Amino acid sequence: MSISPLEVIFKPLTIRGFWLGHPEAAAKSAPAVKQAAEMIASGRVQIPVAATYALSSIQEAVAHAQRGGKILLEIAGSSN
Repeated sequence: MSISPLEVIFKPLTIRGFWLGHPEAAAKSAPAVKQAAEMIASGRVQIPVAATYALSSIQEAVAHAQRGGKILLEIAGSSN
């Protein structure tokens, strides 16, 4: 992640980092991840898909993702 020095000098921002793989972070995030997965699976939370791309169109998919929106990759032989 890169941040412009101007973003932190002239704006009241606080930046905190964490190591997702650290056991302490994993222990804290596991319950939230489980709850989010349950909410998505039950349909209480829906995440709209902006587009689906074939794996062969990965460059277009990445470009679209950088513009915003959830992107899915369609992989040959996978089942939905």
